[in-house]
Amino acid sequence: ELIMVDRQSGSIVWRWGSPMNWGGGTRLEQRLFCQHAAHFVEGAGGNRVLLFNNGRQPDRHWSSVDEIEIPTAAAGAVSTTGNLAWTFGPPAGRQGSFYCTHISSVQRLGNGNTLVLMGPQAIVFEVTPQG
Repeated sequence: ELIMVDRQSGSIVWRWGSPMNWGGGTRLEQRLFCQHAAHFVEGAGGNRVLLFNNGRQPDRHWSSVDEIEIPTAAAGAVSTTGNLAWTFGPPAGRQGSFYCTHISSVQRLGNGNTLVLMGPQAIVFEVTPQG
């Protein structure tokens, strides 16, 4: 789950990725699985976060790189919506699928491509915006 906190009030203003954590859904609606390397993407035309989404057995046997657009919430409200603006990582069994359990990373490059590091396998590859 990703959580955004207001620095002044300390209140949660946005959360996304695992609705079961706040009683808003079930395990089947979970979108994030042991995610890490999350960081804001500059110049993406809004509030966006890029992250490495590990996947997790037995729920999801593949990893992905996800860019999530964070909506602007009304004052005092906690938003639990988000738009998957871009993703790379075909499901298990499909061409190009990959799976990492830990120690992987992602970075948006100056040319708009995305650098993906599969830590356990020591593999680095670059993905275009078209995938």
